[in-house]
Amino acid sequence: MSKNPQHKYKIICSRNVREVELQDDRTTVLIPFRPIGDVDFLATILYDALLLGADWKEIKELVKTPKRWGIKTVVNHVRYNGRKIYSQSDSYLGARGFEYIRVE
Repeated sequence: MSKNPQHKYKIICSRNVREVELQDDRTTVLIPFRPIGDVDFLATILYDALLLGADWKEIKELVKTPKRWGIKTVVNHVRYNGRKIYSQSDSYLGARGFEYIRVE
C-alpha cells in the first residue's frame, strides 16, 4: 500500500477487496466489507485509509466507528495487534480466513 498523506481522496467505496486499496485513478479508495463486531478489522480499515490520506471524519462515519475512537486509539491498536486483512482467496464472499500483518 502506497502512502500519500498529502492527498485527500474524494471517493471512498465499500467493495470485495482483501484490504484498503487505492485505485489507479488516484482518487478512489476501496475499503473491504467488514465482519460485524470485528474491532481488529475495523481498526485496520481506519488505519489504512488514514495512511492513504482519507478524511478521518468521512471514513469514521462511513464504517460506523464508535464515537470514542480517535486517531491515536486506532494507530495504537493496529501497532499493537497488527493489520488484519482477508486471506488470499478466489472469492471474498462467504467463509474465508484472515491474516495479521505486523506494523513497524
